[in-house]
Amino acid sequence: MTSPDSLTQNSTNSSDLSSPQVGHSVEAHLTLARVYLSLNQPTLAQQRGQAALDLDPGNREAQQLIEQGQAGTATSRKTL
Repeated sequence: MTSPDSLTQNSTNSSDLSSPQVGHSVEAHLTLARVYLSLNQPTLAQQRGQAALDLDPGNREAQQLIEQGQAGTATSRKTL
């Protein structure tokens, strides 16, 4: 079975955001971050959000997803 992260391993590290591959990679990372949040996997969501932010440093949604992941991580630590 293919893991969600393996879908993004072929992403390019180019800084040219006009490239369709980079734009799709950012969206793929954001989608994975949203999925991980919905599955209560905040650490994985943060990682995908950071990967999107690395490709597109000004991406507000990526920053929001990272923050949501951090909040989820803090909440899960309190319940342990």
